Amino acid sequence: MTFPNYESLKDAVTKQCVANNHFYRNEYKKAGSWACRCWYYNKSPPCFWCVQAQGLKYGVWKTKQLRDVHTCNPDYSHGGDDLNIDYFSIARFIVGKVRVDPEYKVKLIQHDVLEEFHVPVSYKKCWLARIRATELLYGSWENSYSQLPIMLYNLQNSYPGTVVDVVYATEPPNLNATPEETPRFKYAFWAFAAAIHGLQYCMHVVTVDGTHLYGKYKGHLLLAVAMNGNREIFPLAYAIVDGETCESWAWFFRLLVQRVIGSQQVCIISDKHIRIINSYCDLPELQTGLIMKRFCLRHIRSNFMTKFQNSDLKNLVWAAGSTHNIQQFEGYMAEIRNMSEEGYKYLNDIPRAAWTLCYDGGFRCGILTTNSSESFNNVLKGCRMLPVTAILSMSYAKMVELFAKRYKLGIQWQEQSMHITPKIKNVLLNREKTKHKWTVSSYGNNQYVVTHTSRTDPSSVYSYLVNLFSSVCTCRQWTSDSIPCVHVHVVYHSFRQQVPYNILPARYSVQNYLSCYGGIIQPVFFPQNLDVGSFKVLPPKRPTDEIPRLGRRQRNRYQGAMDFRARR
Repeated sequence: MTFPNYESLKDAVTKQCVANNHFYRNEYKKAGSWACRCWYYNKSPPCFWCVQAQGLKYGVWKTKQLRDVHTCNPDYSHGGDDLNIDYFSIARFIVGKVRVDPEYKVKLIQHDVLEEFHVPVSYKKCWLARIRATELLYGSWENSYSQLPIMLYNLQNSYPGTVVDVVYATEPPNLNATPEETPRFKYAFWAFAAAIHGLQYCMHVVTVDGTHLYGKYKGHLLLAVAMNGNREIFPLAYAIVDGETCESWAWFFRLLVQRVIGSQQVCIISDKHIRIINSYCDLPELQTGLIMKRFCLRHIRSNFMTKFQNSDLKNLVWAAGSTHNIQQFEGYMAEIRNMSEEGYKYLNDIPRAAWTLCYDGGFRCGILTTNSSESFNNVLKGCRMLPVTAILSMSYAKMVELFAKRYKLGIQWQEQSMHITPKIKNVLLNREKTKHKWTVSSYGNNQYVVTHTSRTDPSSVYSYLVNLFSSVCTCRQWTSDSIPCVHVHVVYHSFRQQVPYNILPARYSVQNYLSCYGGIIQPVFFPQNLDVGSFKVLPPKRPTDEIPRLGRRQRNRYQGAMDFRARR
């Protein structure tokens, strides 16, 4: 019998022995030959079962001798029937499934091995097998930290306009020299040229978020995500850091602002993490007036709930932060104050422009949360268990896939003579539905007063001033997201017209959507076994402010409100 390689030969022998409830041990393994015998060859009475194989050209192996009769009778009463199923064999068995799902659960591996070989195996053996299968696909974790800097600089050279940066805990002299002290990895940053080019056509909002890496070496993946004119995720920049510290966030923001955002006016939305806030204060790049800093309302509400534990207050916090109307905001805050003076003071200590829509001034384009960056975290969820080089290659593959898919979609919209993106068009249509319930009075100079009387309380009359020239309505919704509110629809309905598309910002147009994904993408190849020569980089150490406390290791981090919401 012949086999395409040594691994398939050994797997075939293992599978046969396990199926027939027998053991074997390696007799010898040389460059061109391999032999194994029954485990009971030296026992009494001896079992003479054996296999000898020889390596041929092109990696092919052929059996030279096969004694396929066992005379032994192994005893499994105390276990041991999984002896020949080592984690290398399991790794080769599950490698295809790990390629599809890098987060392939160990319990599922145990179940699949039991179904295939009819033998129970330990959790540890399956866990080691998953690590080995990952290394077969993507290389080892140790080598990946040496390969990543070279792959990033090769990426920058082959894809002009791409921004990369690598920081070491101890700097190497250069990539071609062996340093006196082996450098240790600290940070790596990359942003693809096509994404940098497309940012100018996106909404002027960037959300940032960090997530844990779950591979052999811990760390964090930092992400910056913009949103296109159809309110879809637009991945912008990535960083792998040794931990979420003030220093790592400041380094990430500096590169993001200087090398990616540039001179554009952008609103950055993040959670209210103390290290992010401190990094904001330490960076002069964020104090120029071009960068507006805002907090995720969902994180504000979650932090508030952790402190005060009141679901009614929690709902009022969301209502206060999401309303466009200042009077409504003051009403919600008054309710919060009546229920909890401490809760009111807690919210008042946060600048109102940082967490409320009515005081924002339109910089956050109606986006309340960091859901976009967290959603892309979930897209990349599987790669967080892989070596860092796989994170780089998967981020590039995801970028290519998104650009191709969405550019094709934009062409279809253009062929259908669509002027604005579908999601924005739906928002316009929903706001237009209630236009018949209002009356209009003209005051000249493109100013109109729109009035509505409450059906339940005829004494309640709501009036709003619409200025078409300055694109302002006193309800403040038009200012918040730059999409005409219902009162603007009422004014145009009084002219017997629909709201013209040209009063919307260009970022909501189909043409801008196409321009967003029209950047040049260069084909880039990421070799799995890159030869780095003598250049070596050690894996990162955990930052001192992230070193766990003394005592028994915590098995799982404590779950918060954000975790339970994410499971829904």
